[in-house]
Amino acid sequence: LTLNEIENGILRSNRASGGTLFLTPFNEDDPRLKLILPEADARIHFALNCGAKSCPRLRVYDGQDIQNQLTVATREYLETGEALLVDVSKNSVKLSKLFDWYEVDFGQNNEQVIRWVLNHLEDSQKKERLERVFRNGGLQLSHIDYNWGHNGI
Repeated sequence: LTLNEIENGILRSNRASGGTLFLTPFNEDDPRLKLILPEADARIHFALNCGAKSCPRLRVYDGQDIQNQLTVATREYLETGEALLVDVSKNSVKLSKLFDWYEVDFGQNNEQVIRWVLNHLEDSQKKERLERVFRNGGLQLSHIDYNWGHNGI
């Protein structure tokens, strides 16, 4: 199995990505389809990464505690400026390009994506600001430019 087949085939439930030119890793008669997860867990996007500056930090994961580790990785990343910027005065939200590239894993539209983020943020000032902007309605959603520079680890 290639890394793409593991990420997009197995862990993302055989979903296409920009990196695969929007083709699914496994075709309909591929015997590896029996390996795919029934549903993608979007938290994997905060665990699997390329080590760029805009990526979540690199970590080692343990299968015994993977659910907790995915939750921690997600919450920690969402608290960074690489993942989420909220400007209440402009009623605007900027999300990491990960939320654009893999939007289908987070929701079917902007409202669902924002709800996903709210459900995965720790109780913090950032969460309060995002809730306020979301309640105001008409929020301006955009994506943060991705910094492909090496993160130095």
